[in-house]
Amino acid sequence: MRTRTIVETRKVPHTIDGKTVLVDDEYTVHVPLPPRDWDQIVRSGVTAVAGGIAAASIIWTTSSIGALFDRATNPAAAYAAAAVFDLAWIACMALEWLARFDPDRATLPRLAGWGALLIAMVAVVVEGDATGQLQAGLVGATVSGLAHGRRAILGKNCFRAGIVA
Repeated sequence: MRTRTIVETRKVPHTIDGKTVLVDDEYTVHVPLPPRDWDQIVRSGVTAVAGGIAAASIIWTTSSIGALFDRATNPAAAYAAAAVFDLAWIACMALEWLARFDPDRATLPRLAGWGALLIAMVAVVVEGDATGQLQAGLVGATVSGLAHGRRAILGKNCFRAGIVA
């Protein structure tokens, strides 16, 4: 059995020259550890993967759409505006998650999230077409689609259970 060592303190009587006082005495206790919660470990792993996928999607979409906007405006403004595309559907997913126990309240953020995703994917395809790399634009658009669609792959129960998917 796995245990954890804890140092605790207790008061014990100590007598000097006939005078007894209570003093602190440290001692160690071996407390048994509960079994590993594999559900929580897997849930944490899936959440980390979901975060990584979302980060990759933000980087890819921002880079792609930023390059498209860079032709028309200041690069700093172009890339800042490009980041909004993925951040919009991610924010909608967060709002949907907050309303997960009220399906009526979750409907609007869900629909807005899918709409924002579609706009982001179209913008990536347009950038690919504008640079003469339509195939790269089409495949690149799936990055955001996979990042948003992982909830559909993992299932609604994962989403309601608290896995940010």
